Amino acid sequence: MADMIKIELPADIDAVRRRFEAMVTKEPSGCWIWTGSRDYRGYGRFRWNTPRSVLRAHRAAYALYVAVPDTAAVVCHRCDNPACVNPEHLFLGTFRDNTRDMFAKDRWVKPRPPRGERNANSHLTEDDVRAIRADKRTYEQIGADYRMSKGGISHIKSRRVWTHI
Repeated sequence: MADMIKIELPADIDAVRRRFEAMVTKEPSGCWIWTGSRDYRGYGRFRWNTPRSVLRAHRAAYALYVAVPDTAAVVCHRCDNPACVNPEHLFLGTFRDNTRDMFAKDRWVKPRPPRGERNANSHLTEDDVRAIRADKRTYEQIGADYRMSKGGISHIKSRRVWTHI
């Protein structure tokens, strides 16, 4: 798991902070939204100091701005926004603490990732899917417009994906 990597502060921590902050948008709500790569649950992913050391972005934020967490510690969100990396919204706890917090706030993880537009990795909208299904051109031509493979277009048209539309 990405969170179990032992974090060691790099010699040039300012350069790492600048690289980190380049992937953050600060919102009026106080959340710092991660604009870089995310996993299917919406948690940011940040390359710490080598290509093999990828951390969840909120864990990296805690290490960069608060303190380096122990490998057994869980970095939890007060704001319950997986994309938030604001150190003021983060706190350390145990796996048990995080689970209790999750149930207390009625936000346990569903067995499957979100569908359609709500999935953090989706680059299509429901309107895009409807347009793809109605389009009579070749799969290659449609795929070129949406930067997708003809196999991806085939899956949409045959309703193997986006089945809820």
